Amino acid sequence: MRDILARLDEASRAAAQAEAAQADVLADIAEAGIRQAEESGATSWREAEEPLRALAERVGAAVNMDAREVRRLMNDALLARRAAEKTRHSAFFRQPVGASTGH
Repeated sequence: MRDILARLDEASRAAAQAEAAQADVLADIAEAGIRQAEESGATSWREAEEPLRALAERVGAAVNMDAREVRRLMNDALLARRAAEKTRHSAFFRQPVGASTGH
């Protein structure tokens, strides 16, 4: 039984790592779409959304997933990344003067 539980633990860790890697890629895709929208000179929200929508459709077709679900995952991944960056940024500035940053 211990062997089975160890295998389950290993599989759970691998799944978590794969999920984190997928979220990282989806956040990268979302950021690429945002850059495309900014560079396009879009004058309306609808025009600005088009690059993100198109990327979600391409990704969805590639991985056999609904584009709306891909878009939701992209948004979630990007929000999580930005929240983590904000937390790291805030933690840096909360350190006492003279504290090591680990670099």
